[in-house]
Amino acid sequence: FNQSVAGGGVGSRGSATNLDLSASYKPLKYLNLGINLQNILGGTINWNNAREKLGGYTKIGASMNVLGPITSESFYKFNQSVVAVLDFDLPRDVLGGTSLMHLGAEWTPLNNIAVRAGLNQESAGTGLTLGVGFKNSAFRFDYAYAQRPGLIGDNPHYFSLSYVGDRVVSYDKKFKKYASGINFINPKDRSITSLETIVLKA
Repeated sequence: FNQSVAGGGVGSRGSATNLDLSASYKPLKYLNLGINLQNILGGTINWNNAREKLGGYTKIGASMNVLGPITSESFYKFNQSVVAVLDFDLPRDVLGGTSLMHLGAEWTPLNNIAVRAGLNQESAGTGLTLGVGFKNSAFRFDYAYAQRPGLIGDNPHYFSLSYVGDRVVSYDKKFKKYASGINFINPKDRSITSLETIVLKA
């Protein structure tokens, strides 16, 4: 952690080091379990004139392939797929921290369309999340709506455009490899922006 605060001609800087630890386990072919221990070292952020305690959360979650094609690892065989997820945030040494739950599902009625819905619990309440995704062989577009409980009028909308294919065969000396058919220069991979327009270079 490396944080700084400035204002009114006064500034302060704080730093700390911590560690997260996570693991996943697949007890059944259609079920994934996971745990994430945040800030397991504890400790504090040491500011110029103060100390801020670093708490953490233990996150426990599960993902289940409820429906899926015969070739998939799903609980029920069906020509459409449904994935359900559930996780809990359990506070560990967090001032005023409360246990939180997150629940969601993704339904794929067609190979190139995904519909999503969920509940996102925060300390101020529970908000609804909705989304839809479209994918062809090369590009993927996703839209998400995430309601923020406790903040009136704060209902963010997220739009995402991803390049996920196509792959072409290339040869590096004697070895065959699959490389991206298009190389993007701008924007950088996994860029997030609030700009209305973006210069695309590929």
